[in-house]
Amino acid sequence: MAKDRKNKKKGGAQQIHLSPERYIREMARTLPIGKCYINPHWKEDGMASIVVTRVRPSGNLVLANYLVDTYCLGVKDTAYYHNFTPYDFVFFLDGCNLEEISYNEVHNIIYGAIEWAEEGGVEPCKDFNVTQYVLEEDTDEVPLIEYEFGKDGKHLLISTGNYDDQRYVATLKQHLGDDFQYIFPAEDFDDEYIDGDDLFEDYDEGDFFEDEDEEK
Repeated sequence: MAKDRKNKKKGGAQQIHLSPERYIREMARTLPIGKCYINPHWKEDGMASIVVTRVRPSGNLVLANYLVDTYCLGVKDTAYYHNFTPYDFVFFLDGCNLEEISYNEVHNIIYGAIEWAEEGGVEPCKDFNVTQYVLEEDTDEVPLIEYEFGKDGKHLLISTGNYDDQRYVATLKQHLGDDFQYIFPAEDFDDEYIDGDDLFEDYDEGDFFEDEDEEK
């Protein structure tokens, strides 16, 4: 009788299906790291587009991509896919200009850029709270590789002209004083850039946060 009850319990067990986010948080680091990729001229551009994969038992991939501003802002954007087929991954790579790179290299680029950004008071984007679990924990077990961040030893904010970038200026000023640089596109949106000091000479930090106060 005890054996029958045991078999009934076993047969009645239900498989737990995890949401994509929960799967990434709970399972990604248990999977072997697969191939990693980066855009070829990230050092010169100050912007790294990074892909990190992990291999599921089925052969499908957990994948996360990271847009990393190595000059100033660290992880600006990130996204994840919890069950990418190898077939779809081939097409994904065809649309990107990326080259293969070791995991240790991308780990140090991402976390080094995050540390650099945090010196200026800038945290990684919100979704990094999930995609960090596609990466290994940032511990001494990952060999340290030294990279140079910033431009000429300083934080350099290169803006696309959106309002969030104005907020970053205020944050950087709070944490770095005047020890950083920033450039914004000219108003006619041609290829010329104007110095950030000229653009914001009539503003103070309070101007950047005015609408936040109204929302409260």
